[in-house]
Amino acid sequence: MKRFLLLLIIFLFVLNSFACSGKQQSEPGNNAVNGSQSPQTDPQAYDPDTDFDNRFASIQMSMAESDELIFFRSMKNKYTMYYDKAADDYGVLCAKPECLHNEQEENHDCTGYVGRGKVNSLSLYQGKLYYVAYYHADGSPTFTSLFRINPDASGKEKLLDLSIPEGYAPQEWLIHRGRLYMRCVQDRVINAMPIRTVALLSSPITESDIKVLYEYEINDTGATWSSYLRFIGDRVYLAFNFRTEDEKYITKVICCNADTGECTELLSDDSLTEYLQGFWVKPDGTMYFLQYGYDPEAKLWKSENNGALIPFAEHHDSDGRFIVQYLCSGVIFALDYSDSVEGSTDVWLRDFEGNTLYKGLLTTGFINGTKYESWNLRFSTVCGDRNAIYVSYLARNTSAAAGVTEPDFVGFLVRYTIGENGLEEKLLIIEDNLT
Repeated sequence: MKRFLLLLIIFLFVLNSFACSGKQQSEPGNNAVNGSQSPQTDPQAYDPDTDFDNRFASIQMSMAESDELIFFRSMKNKYTMYYDKAADDYGVLCAKPECLHNEQEENHDCTGYVGRGKVNSLSLYQGKLYYVAYYHADGSPTFTSLFRINPDASGKEKLLDLSIPEGYAPQEWLIHRGRLYMRCVQDRVINAMPIRTVALLSSPITESDIKVLYEYEINDTGATWSSYLRFIGDRVYLAFNFRTEDEKYITKVICCNADTGECTELLSDDSLTEYLQGFWVKPDGTMYFLQYGYDPEAKLWKSENNGALIPFAEHHDSDGRFIVQYLCSGVIFALDYSDSVEGSTDVWLRDFEGNTLYKGLLTTGFINGTKYESWNLRFSTVCGDRNAIYVSYLARNTSAAAGVTEPDFVGFLVRYTIGENGLEEKLLIIEDNLT
């Protein structure tokens, strides 16, 4: 009997640890499920109906994609935009034929209006689009709410008023398997000492019941946090790093079970020589890490089986020109800032084995012939995978009227695919009237 109980305890321990062990799983962007298992029978399989798409876990824009539509909002836009793949058309996510949409400033009657919305909060879940935005009714103690809307712009509704615990400042709001996850970075003063914290909060989307799943704090060393969220089946990864008082950069990865909320530290490592600039997890649990790249000896790092970080590729090319900026789904994205022309630059795309996919000009022909051709075009951010890289640009009106304190901006979403003749660009969305 004692032996049976011992075996049972060991089995339960292994079962609990397995949730963060990195079981093989299909990945968003690959359009595949592990073998013959379906998302309904294999809890580790990626299910686009319920799981957050890691391609769009960005800190500078909101984006989601279905089979028919792409939804997008840059960090300056107060309206959610859509791109219809079949019709090759775009617009504000509003079905009212009489609506002026974003041509009317602060158009609260437009269903695409989100106001002072959280930048990275778009999530597709069970066929509906969810987002978090600023909302305050007279007499209410809350200032943030969860909304949802049908992809055809009908049925917009406010689901929850979110009561954020005091002392937490969410930087990201992402829905995965029926729960809203919040990545928080906050400065505090405790016992007259400045403290910096990173935390992971979660709530079901059916009620505002926000719980702190994980929190880590350090003394304020004048450094900034870098932190990232990724989702693999029932595993929720929080990666972050910080500089210690002896100027070491500590990188940690925490894995939380999406079903139980239990969190486990997978990794604590001091190999990086700068702040964390990017983080990715493959379905088998292999983790990839990107540092800023100002260090000329900077490397790209990975961890296998939750082991110590090891370099797997050079950060810069042999000329030292390129600085890696993003880790996408299977793509290492580097920009050349050494001799860039205004509005365009060279890029270097590699896979996770270090093989070059493309090295050359990131074309910007989409702006030619438009009324924004003379504006100052700036690269903003990127996401995607080997099938398609999505780049967000901002164009600033350099000839704004005298006395205007805030220049006018226009946003662009452009898709790049790697073809026989290099990168092929496709303009998807223009965001007008950004201020």
